[in-house]
Amino acid sequence: MLKNERTDIQTYGIKSVINYPSLDFLPILKKIQSREIKGQGGFDYILLRYLYQAIVQYKNESSRNILENTISNVNESAKTYHYEYVWLAVKKYPNSIYKGIIEELNYTDYEIKNLE
Repeated sequence: MLKNERTDIQTYGIKSVINYPSLDFLPILKKIQSREIKGQGGFDYILLRYLYQAIVQYKNESSRNILENTISNVNESAKTYHYEYVWLAVKKYPNSIYKGIIEELNYTDYEIKNLE
């Protein structure tokens, strides 16, 4: 499912990874994230939401690097959505490995209130 080109089918695989985060899937999630941060061809908001929730399940340096890559390299037109879903994932599944990620998003207090 994760390797399927259709994002709606990939989403089903990503939802599975949230519950069963095998390290075998992390490179595939990274590939999906790399494609999505370019923001070409529109956005699949559902896929993005679950993508970051799946990534944070790994709780390791590789997953942190993927989140930092998002913050540093996301296409400007896609930034709003990726930042929001990174924030949501880190808040929903907190872990000390992700300390500082929320701050890197540079949200104002007002924006955080709206996200909450």
